Amino acid sequence: MAKGEFVAFIDSDDIWNSDKLQQQLQEMQVRCINFSYSNYELVNESGRTIKYIENLPKWNTYKSLLMTNSIPLLTIIIKKSD
Repeated sequence: MAKGEFVAFIDSDDIWNSDKLQQQLQEMQVRCINFSYSNYELVNESGRTIKYIENLPKWNTYKSLLMTNSIPLLTIIIKKSD
């Protein structure tokens, strides 16, 4: 039901940096890729960083994702196919 060219996911308890979409989409266009994900921060109720999650795999395959999904949903952007 998405109307745009890309789909991104965010839950009600998540917060994106103000330039997250712009930076991630720009990188996707430069690299000519249709799917991307990124590192992220865990923050407490006052907005203070508790932990920075940055050891995500640089590459995944469909088979590896079936075994274990290490991609945080709040960081995903995917190009919508028609």
